[in-house]
Amino acid sequence: LVYFFKKRKKTIHDTLYTIMCVLDTVTSLLSWPVAVVLFSSRKQMIFMNGTFCGIWTVLFKSSTTMILFLVMVISVSRTVSIMAPFHVIMKKLILGAIAVYAVIDLGFLSVLYVMDVVQFVFYNDMGYCSISPKSFIKEATRKIIWDKVFVPVANIQTFGPIMVVFVSFILSVYALITRKKAGTTRP
Repeated sequence: LVYFFKKRKKTIHDTLYTIMCVLDTVTSLLSWPVAVVLFSSRKQMIFMNGTFCGIWTVLFKSSTTMILFLVMVISVSRTVSIMAPFHVIMKKLILGAIAVYAVIDLGFLSVLYVMDVVQFVFYNDMGYCSISPKSFIKEATRKIIWDKVFVPVANIQTFGPIMVVFVSFILSVYALITRKKAGTTRP
């Protein structure tokens, strides 16, 4: 993290790695309360506070999904650099996409919370808080909001970037294998 902060001329990749280092640090710090709970026979401790539970859940979920998104962005930008070495990747466009993703992610969780259809619940078996549908909402409403909206969005946030990174890897390997070597005279 210090290396990227000290670097004077930052490329888009340096900026992305800096953001990832910050998010990794945040995620690591957010893991401490979970470690304390797990080492204390899974007693709720600080997670008993509903406000802390909610803020922790939103921060942890958002930081982990943002890291997945950033890995995808780095992978795609590296693939573009390999496949089109002279293409200029616009830093503002990428940073804008990251900001839009962050706002949508936080906005989605906020809307569900404001609609009063989700709650933040401590799960003893996991040792931390997570999002759960409220028990008083009607089963039909729960099926629509939870099963048809929240779970698919969460799955896309998790598996979408993984699939894009895999495809990006395949394209990069193909481009590198089929690239002509510089300075060779053979066809």
